[in-house]
Amino acid sequence: MISAGAFYKRISNPIYDSRRVGTYRGIDGVAFLTSANGAAGDLYGFEFNVQRRLNFLPGFLSNLGLNANYTLIRSTFTLPDGREVRVPRQANNLANIAAYYDDGRFSTRLAMNYKGAFIEEYGADADSDSYYGAYTSLDLTVNWQVTPSVTLFGEASNLTNQKLHYYLGNKERPLQVEYYGPRFVVGVKAALF
Repeated sequence: MISAGAFYKRISNPIYDSRRVGTYRGIDGVAFLTSANGAAGDLYGFEFNVQRRLNFLPGFLSNLGLNANYTLIRSTFTLPDGREVRVPRQANNLANIAAYYDDGRFSTRLAMNYKGAFIEEYGADADSDSYYGAYTSLDLTVNWQVTPSVTLFGEASNLTNQKLHYYLGNKERPLQVEYYGPRFVVGVKAALF
């Protein structure tokens, strides 16, 4: 299956987060986070998706498949002070690609997910806007139906230990950097009735 689509949305008077640095009780450099509204904007883009089970391959290889999608997003957002920015919390690029195997009893899927950087809070100017950095994760799932009522499963998330990167204006000015490491879950699903 191959599909493509285009979209457009007009945004009026949304609530968004604003960050200002000022003085509080004689202390300079205090960040004030507040909600604000009154801005307007446009969001538009294009998405493309392809899915293909490789059933033309011989034997067990016919159970392999691929999924991929990509979304290109552009946005403009006018703040009450007249500054043109991107729509908050909206990345310009989103992408996913996965390879899978499924024979009815055993299935596994290895997926890469990408989300580009996006503005989290608006500051007084572009250098004081705060962003979440681009993020790419690699995840694996496995399911094996041992009997009609018992399935073993496993999940491994963030296999490449991607960091959570929150920064001010540009990547060289980090506000917060966190590493969570890979996460693993194994279990048994049982139908009792």
